Amino acid sequence: MSMEYITTDLTLGQQIIALDAIIEPLEYRLENTPNEFINWEDFTLQLADEIVPVWNHERVQWWLDMNMPESEDYSPGVGDGIIDAITFSLYMSIERFITQAIWMVAVDDYTEPTVAEVLGGVLEYRTQFGVARGYANLAKAILN
Repeated sequence: MSMEYITTDLTLGQQIIALDAIIEPLEYRLENTPNEFINWEDFTLQLADEIVPVWNHERVQWWLDMNMPESEDYSPGVGDGIIDAITFSLYMSIERFITQAIWMVAVDDYTEPTVAEVLGGVLEYRTQFGVARGYANLAKAILN
């Protein structure tokens, strides 16, 4: 299978966090409920919500690390502050990345990929970042 390259505003580290967040629940599903239908849209929205950092200072840092992407879908509502705009921008970037990661294995736009297909594709994509993760862990170990 040839892997597509995912275009994203997420940094390498953020992509790794997102990929790991996709892999864990899919591995669990494959082990426990392999034949259960999965609603990829619900799965994506829930995951994106969980991946956005909880704390405002972390959200701001993620956004700065991503070179402050502007979400073209964002139109500030009444009373929306900068943190709301940043949070929405992060959420949209993460959601787009997860969607692309899920659908990069699809045969066509109409046939939904299976849990096994998506997991296989995401794991393969994730191995491309394996070394980077190792270096990040090494750097952390040295710093601690």
